[in-house]
Amino acid sequence: DRILRGDELLWTDDQGLCFKCNVSSRTPEVAQIEGVYTPPARRRQGFAARGLSEVCRRLLDDVPCLSLYVNDFNHGAIRLYERQGYERISEYQSIFFA
Repeated sequence: DRILRGDELLWTDDQGLCFKCNVSSRTPEVAQIEGVYTPPARRRQGFAARGLSEVCRRLLDDVPCLSLYVNDFNHGAIRLYERQGYERISEYQSIFFA
C-alpha cells in the first residue's frame, strides 16, 4: 500500500540504490518525510540533494508544508535540509530503550 500511495520512494540506477525516503504521514496541511538515506559509498555525489528536491517538489503539489525530524548530531543531513530550504522550528530528541 505504501509503495502504491507513493509513500516509499526509491531512486536506483545500474549500480544500485542512489537515494530513498519515506512519507510517514500526510494530511491536507502537511506531509512528514522520514528515512532519508543515501548509501555511504554514494554520498557526496548529489544524490540526496537531487532526490530530496524532487520528492519535495512532488509533495508540494499536494500539500502546502513539509516537515521532518533530524538528530542534532547529524550535521551532514542538517546541511542538506537547510540547503533545501528547511528551517529549524523546535528541538526534538529520539530516545531508545532496550
